[in-house]
Amino acid sequence: MINKFIILTSIICLSACLYQKEIDGSYDTSIKQEDNCQFQLYQSLSGVPQSTRYFLNQKNVKNIYFINGNIIDKNKDGLVDENSLRTYIRKIIKSRTASDIGVLDWEGKAIHSLEKDPYNSDNFRKTEKQYIKAYMIAKQEAPHVDWGFYGLPFRDYWNRNEKWKQSNQKLSRILEKTDVIFPSVYDFYVSHHSSGLESRDSLYVSDNIKEALKFGQRFNKKVIPFYWHRYHDSNKKAGMQLIPWEEFENHLTAGIEASYKDKYIDGVIWWGSDKYFYNIGNKGIVNEVGKFRSFEEYQDHVTRRYTTNILQLLSTYCE
Repeated sequence: MINKFIILTSIICLSACLYQKEIDGSYDTSIKQEDNCQFQLYQSLSGVPQSTRYFLNQKNVKNIYFINGNIIDKNKDGLVDENSLRTYIRKIIKSRTASDIGVLDWEGKAIHSLEKDPYNSDNFRKTEKQYIKAYMIAKQEAPHVDWGFYGLPFRDYWNRNEKWKQSNQKLSRILEKTDVIFPSVYDFYVSHHSSGLESRDSLYVSDNIKEALKFGQRFNKKVIPFYWHRYHDSNKKAGMQLIPWEEFENHLTAGIEASYKDKYIDGVIWWGSDKYFYNIGNKGIVNEVGKFRSFEEYQDHVTRRYTTNILQLLSTYCE
């Protein structure tokens, strides 16, 4: 049914409230990205131990280029800082012939304007031009990289209605211009079997990805959603806890199987920032690390386990 995926993994570091059953147990170290499979696993790691890098290399996991808003909009005024963006791209991409995937993560004031300001307003038009300018700069500096913006089209959990769909239509010019569409389907709520919320969460993933696929089909663009292995930090009770593998697997499956007019996603980006949250003293992660001799050992273990599980899942679609 689905004959091609490029699975992208952006793991800036894996962590959070990890139940003992999720960190114990063995995994098949022989699992590896198959050369004859269309799936490709990418990552964007920060501060991972050398043993983890070696493991990911052995699994044929490659990097993506990830640029956050502090580089794009240095003054946080909704305007592209051209010098900052060009300088950073030249720093991380050494050759103009480099390829792969590039993500522009421009949130804050700019993305708020895209979502909230009326389509015909001066402010919206100004922001729209700035997004297109950021893309054009990135494309000029690295023409063979496929660039796109994180979080577009807009995600919604509770109000996936016509008003939401109409709001996303405002993004048409931006999404038509860029190379890849990067929607986000982070998990906000615990949805294990006993909670009765499993199907609701799967529908949330499926509906949001279908919305992105409509644009992908319309403009002939790749669609690669972002996943996070932790509950979103906006959830005061469960935020930053590690999503149990069974639930994470359900979310991945819902995205892989979503379709619109025979178009499917072209991959998955697995994002995380555990090292950052550990460094600022997030209690859940600090407690989890206490079960190990060091953060590096903890991070290495979680990365290996979830990478192996994802590869095992994806291999079932590589036929």
